[in-house]
Amino acid sequence: MRIYIFIFLFFSFVSGFNSAALSESFESSIQFESDAFAAAPPTSSLYTMADIQVDGLKRTKISTIMNELEFSVGDSVSKKKLNQAVKNLRGTGLFADVSFILSGNNARTSLKVLIKERWTTIPILKFSSGGGVLHTAVGVFDPNVLGHNLEVGLQYERLANTNSGVAWIRKNRIGNTPYGLDLQFWLTNRIRTKYDPQANEAVPDNGFLHKRNKFYLGVSRRFATKLKAVVSYEYNGDDFSDAVVSQEVEDAGVLSVLPPITKTHFAGIGIEYGEIDTKDNRSKGYSLYGGFRYGFVADKTVENFLEGNIRLLYFQPLPMQLTFAQRFLAGSTSTSVEQYLFYLGGLDRIRGFSDNRFSGRYYWLSNTELRYLAYTHDWVVLEPTAFIDVVNNVMSERDYFGLTAASAGAGLRVILPKLYRFVLRFDYAQPLKRTDTQKFSFGVQQFF
Repeated sequence: MRIYIFIFLFFSFVSGFNSAALSESFESSIQFESDAFAAAPPTSSLYTMADIQVDGLKRTKISTIMNELEFSVGDSVSKKKLNQAVKNLRGTGLFADVSFILSGNNARTSLKVLIKERWTTIPILKFSSGGGVLHTAVGVFDPNVLGHNLEVGLQYERLANTNSGVAWIRKNRIGNTPYGLDLQFWLTNRIRTKYDPQANEAVPDNGFLHKRNKFYLGVSRRFATKLKAVVSYEYNGDDFSDAVVSQEVEDAGVLSVLPPITKTHFAGIGIEYGEIDTKDNRSKGYSLYGGFRYGFVADKTVENFLEGNIRLLYFQPLPMQLTFAQRFLAGSTSTSVEQYLFYLGGLDRIRGFSDNRFSGRYYWLSNTELRYLAYTHDWVVLEPTAFIDVVNNVMSERDYFGLTAASAGAGLRVILPKLYRFVLRFDYAQPLKRTDTQKFSFGVQQFF
């Protein structure tokens, strides 16, 4: 345990080195075209917007740009607010590059916004493997439907030997209001394999097919640049079968014990604070989310329950094209019903272990990465990565600060900058605590 803490603290110390100098590269590209600005007014000086032009738009509506600027003609704007406008536009993910040109003087300023759009109608074709399961997904989505920064998507998934589907509509900003909307419709089938928590190896002790119908509605409101709240409603209809179980369960001859069928309504609330800015394929900033939801179970044989979750994302550029990346997750639930335990494994949580390898009512998880931009081009970027994953997942609150498993490894990211959030990921992980045989994983998009 000490060596994991030492490595994490070392990475954290290095991430702070020379951060002030590196932060300049994440400032907005504001150019001055007039001698009236030659005196370089202080940051607190205001520019009165006499004219705003946008160059480079092909698909995106100008109203989408104006909503993200958060100011209009006639407003007095500080350099800080201009910088924030650039971050807002980058944060949509729709644009490969954003810069401003100012001309005139402080009393009458002309602003030109220079935009390089990304192609955003993206066919979904995912092949990923982690934790011993193959995940395939096909579909299509577009985060900029009709040029209005409206995301609509449809996806079919096959995970192991099961079929699932999801459709969603998402609007991060409704007009020029601070409100956002998220609608999701899921029909999922997933094979669950539960493993003996006391065994050092992956020894199955239960398995079943989990079928779920899910509807999610989330309404968000942004109160400040870095502060957002979300209220949500979610319905889960859960059913189970022993008709399909994993090969491991069949080979072990384990008798399936099925969880109770439930219909659950959730009311939730969450708070998110922070901001992550991405420029030239490197990210900087942090995002902290905390929330809870209360589950009302229609079947009175199962008690209502409370669930809480915390998520921290942190990114810090370092010298020599390095980036320190950190994800920390934690959660707890007051129920022991198996479908609402936290299942963690190699597909998307801790590399080097079987999918669903660990389950429990309480957990914390740390993923630490050191990313290196080894090769950059307009069309492709290569990013080798080293990582450490650590998890604790238990049934008892008194064991919360222990350590269940850990792994370390290296991987490669292949990024296509002109496509919206397109990253191919390849990882090899070596377990450090507990053992497993699922060491290779690959997928689309960053691990976090």
